Amino acid sequence: MKVNSNGTEDTFRCGLKLGSLLKKGDTVCLYGELGAGNTIIAKGIASAYGIHERDITSASFTIIAEYRGNLRDQEINFYHID
Repeated sequence: MKVNSNGTEDTFRCGLKLGSLLKKGDTVCLYGELGAGNTIIAKGIASAYGIHERDITSASFTIIAEYRGNLRDQEINFYHID
């Protein structure tokens, strides 16, 4: 799937919509240069799981970040890997 965005808020909303469509165990791979909005879309996806966007930071320098969330009343692990 290719997504075109008109800005940060649009990118976040795309992530939120995508997150609402995912099932436990699904994997999403984002491709883009530094600053392309990968973290913004990850924040939107995480928000669909009840993880506050302020808790999601760029994984560029941490390699992997793990968060706990909720998907349709089921606890999940959300991994942000770079």
